[in-house]
Amino acid sequence: QRTKRANAETDFLRRQPTYTPWVTPALLGSYTAPDPPMAHVQYRLHIKVDSLQFRGHINGISATSGDIALYIEQPFWRSYDVSFVTDISTGPGTFILGRGFLSSVDGSLTFYWPAS
Repeated sequence: QRTKRANAETDFLRRQPTYTPWVTPALLGSYTAPDPPMAHVQYRLHIKVDSLQFRGHINGISATSGDIALYIEQPFWRSYDVSFVTDISTGPGTFILGRGFLSSVDGSLTFYWPAS
């Protein structure tokens, strides 16, 4: 009896979606979408492990370090600040190391470069 119930629960969980759909945010200030073939930045939630995932690129050539690049929609906000290292485009084909900071207060994503 218990094994059947455990197997049924496991099967139910396996059928549940693993990810939310990708969200394409509006970029702020001097941040722009990259030229093809690079893709616009997007994010989604990996539901089963509660992890926010990013893909794509942001063109920061005209942006200033410390400017907010975008806001994450409220359902995706984290209850804690998140910091990660990424590359920042400084010109055609050139990149430097930068740091992304996702605020738990307002869902803003700010980039700082060079990373320290």
